[in-house]
Amino acid sequence: FFSLVDGEPKLLNIKYALEVYLKHQENVVTRRLRFDLNKANDRMHILEGLKIAVENIDEVIKIIKSSKTDQDAQSNLSARFDLSEKQTKAIVDMRLGRLTGLAVDGMIEEMQNLAAEIERITNILANRDLLIDLIIDELTEIKNKYADERRTVIDKNISASINDEDLISKRDIVITTSTKGYVKRIDLEEYKTQR
Repeated sequence: FFSLVDGEPKLLNIKYALEVYLKHQENVVTRRLRFDLNKANDRMHILEGLKIAVENIDEVIKIIKSSKTDQDAQSNLSARFDLSEKQTKAIVDMRLGRLTGLAVDGMIEEMQNLAAEIERITNILANRDLLIDLIIDELTEIKNKYADERRTVIDKNISASINDEDLISKRDIVITTSTKGYVKRIDLEEYKTQR
């Protein structure tokens, strides 16, 4: 195989091509996991702020009602509960309907699920063997999803020999020579159009 490896064209044998592909898969999966981890951490951060707001809902409502603008409410909440800007924005933007018992239970369940997911991703990123296992699982899933039986038949009983002449297509040509001894071959059709 001829392929680009780290931006350089290289001729690869099967083993090296597979090693390069595995390295590429490690890179892709690692980047995807880091993205998922950052996303989960951001969501967990917001949920932690919402949890604080739910636990102190009366005081939060009082602070929001006494503030003149959303910005004032955010800064007052941040000062009182030591919350980040993202957390205070989520609290100020939160609908009151999210304070029902089911919504609060759902939020707590989401936090537990996120904590488990963060731990799983962190473990995979910290352990190369787990990363390789994940890659194997994903490739196996792709294989199971898209693999099908071979459609062509390989017949081992046919003993055909191929000559080099069999690979050359037959066509009419014109051979010309110049006064200086140069020889040129031209297809007959092309020669006719030149005349």
